[in-house]
Amino acid sequence: MRIANLHHFTEHHRYYIFRGFSLSPLDEHMLSHVYQPMIGASAISLYRLLYHHVAEGRTGYSSLEQQRKLLLGLGLDMNERGRKRLIADASRLEAVGLLQTSRLFVPDNDDFVYEYELIAPLSPDEFSATSIWRFC
Repeated sequence: MRIANLHHFTEHHRYYIFRGFSLSPLDEHMLSHVYQPMIGASAISLYRLLYHHVAEGRTGYSSLEQQRKLLLGLGLDMNERGRKRLIADASRLEAVGLLQTSRLFVPDNDDFVYEYELIAPLSPDEFSATSIWRFC
């Protein structure tokens, strides 16, 4: 996630999540034993928090929320340091292909809305066939 100005990413900005899958036990195993050592527990915590914004057993979009909910859910302070940590964790998730973040401008209220699109973890076969595995 690239944010040039931290005033464009505050606890007051709204977001929603899109998830088109449900996690299987194998996906959970991949998150805990493969992805977490690569990107850290805080990034995986963000992934799981975002995942649970859409009800279990359902797919689709979450409701609009303020970023404050993410910061509080992760135990981060609502200041520049907390926002930078959230941005860094989102960037790590994007780097390994688990998240795609978009910043959308809403002209009605002259503000930005963030879309977090979760992507399912790769299966062990898919993971070993990708370039990520070769560079680790």
